[in-house]
Amino acid sequence: MRWQAAAGALLLAFLAIRTGAQVRDPLTPQEADQVRETAGKLDQRVPLLVQFAGERLRQFEQVRTAAPAPADRASRLYALLQQYAAILPELDDAVDDLGDSRDDKNGPHYKVGKVLGKAVADLQQLQATLQQIQSSSSPADLATYHFELQNCLDATRDSLQNAQGLLKPS
Repeated sequence: MRWQAAAGALLLAFLAIRTGAQVRDPLTPQEADQVRETAGKLDQRVPLLVQFAGERLRQFEQVRTAAPAPADRASRLYALLQQYAAILPELDDAVDDLGDSRDDKNGPHYKVGKVLGKAVADLQQLQATLQQIQSSSSPADLATYHFELQNCLDATRDSLQNAQGLLKPS
């Protein structure tokens, strides 16, 4: 009985390490280069990160609905949701920095309301896409990625609330 518990713990540790490695850099090298090019250009960085998050959901749907199903379908779906969720903190940081830029008299001047308004609309669309994925997934699929999908829904809700809060006049 003890060896089974030890084997289970070892398997969980392996999966945690493997999963953690997949999420460390959710961006492709080309995407990372694009983000680096937006240094100091928050009005470009925010929409770019939203675009990359949306691309993960488009890829997710392509894999989810592919016929025939790829052999590594479950792991790819899970990884895409993890990548999506890992992009959102970067987006949140950029949104916060954009909101803070309103108070910086010496820094670049952005059309904060316009950029945040578009980000809010895009995040609402991402939220709707995630909800559609949740409602149209089979029970077998949900058993595979339910928790990661819920994490994505929660993170999207939080990002949306953050952007909406900064959109309101101070």
